[in-house]
Amino acid sequence: MAPSIEPRAVTSAVLKGGVGKSMLTTNTARALADRGHRVLEIDMDPNGHATTGLGFENEYQTADQHIGDVMLGDRAADPEDVIVDTGYGFDLLPAHRTLENLNVELANADFGTVRLRRFVVEPLLETTYDYIVIDAANERNKISDNALTASLNMLIPLTPGSGLRGFRRTMERQIKPLREFRDLEILALVPNRIKRRIDHRTTDRELIEGLCTTENLSKKVPNFGYVSPETFERIDAGEWDGPFPKPGLREDTDIERANKDAEVPLAEYNPENDQLGSFDELAAIVEHGGVVRE
Repeated sequence: MAPSIEPRAVTSAVLKGGVGKSMLTTNTARALADRGHRVLEIDMDPNGHATTGLGFENEYQTADQHIGDVMLGDRAADPEDVIVDTGYGFDLLPAHRTLENLNVELANADFGTVRLRRFVVEPLLETTYDYIVIDAANERNKISDNALTASLNMLIPLTPGSGLRGFRRTMERQIKPLREFRDLEILALVPNRIKRRIDHRTTDRELIEGLCTTENLSKKVPNFGYVSPETFERIDAGEWDGPFPKPGLREDTDIERANKDAEVPLAEYNPENDQLGSFDELAAIVEHGGVVRE
């Protein structure tokens, strides 16, 4: 690992379902592994999409020991007892179908919001893994608070239509309350499932333009999702020459099939997919602790 790279945990989270959060987590973990790092993905979403999307349905449904045994009670398991090798260059701490019960137990436990950090992230980060990437629940509860407190860094996927509203809701209900007690950084705002042209007034353009023309947000948009305000002005004035930019993670059948059908990361499903470069940039953002504008 290069000396300038600092071991870091990061959580993919937003208070909105169906935005590709688990897909983002898995493919970022895969890209970090491709860059030569030791990587652990933790699935803290009760839906278990990151776990089942990698083919670990049995671990999700019937595992005798799971993350709850690491975090609660007499802690009958160590993290190593439940971590599995995905076979794709990174490890996985799977979700379990009883995570909703874990949420209730954490609410009644001493120091219930710091147990993932204390019993999983702190023992493993740097000593065993260079990076830990966490998939959080899409609602504000003890599970998602554990994920954010454990990482203190966020990747936030946003989709057209409700993306900006979902981000504002996440800021008000989750990020600001936690920031009263801990430094919580947003590493990147990731436009996802973009499919329409940005020269038309669509929800796709509304999301991209809203992010890229708002000063405090534009710095968080990855290069693959960024369109300068000057570009929008030239497009609207009819002065743009050549093909229009196609920002963001695009709606892609390969991405959907890799996760739902093949149960593998995108790089395994189609190593020639042109969006793999976007996940590589997300890995670089995790490495450097933020967006580096090209």
